[in-house]
Amino acid sequence: MTEAARPPVAAVCDVEPTRPVVVADLCAAAEAMAVRNLRFVTATCLDMGETFDIYYHFADGGVKLENLLVTIPREAELPSITGSYLGAFLVENEMKELFGVNVVDIAIDYNGRLFMTELDQPHPMAKVQSGAAPAVAGE
Repeated sequence: MTEAARPPVAAVCDVEPTRPVVVADLCAAAEAMAVRNLRFVTATCLDMGETFDIYYHFADGGVKLENLLVTIPREAELPSITGSYLGAFLVENEMKELFGVNVVDIAIDYNGRLFMTELDQPHPMAKVQSGAAPAVAGE
């Protein structure tokens, strides 16, 4: 399908307005999505400098998308939603490792080693770097 022939997103899916959620209500909001049998699609992390904006994306069995938005200060803890959506462990580990989001209580926590080794620069996607990579022996 050519770009000109591609239907607009609004014609393909029904996107609900993004619903802001305070961090204290995140797990309850995720559980409410699970009770409604919505599927967790993924999460998107945006480094806004002083804060992180984290969008959680959910879908029904058809074409309806719903999004939650949590905004947290850089150093704040973000509770894991793996209690409701075990599959979220991958994207939560990714946000923790690549951006430095302090996600806590992830059901399967790779402790910063999903993609990276101890020789890599910490949090390479973060706007504010949290430190230099460790020195390599022999350099």
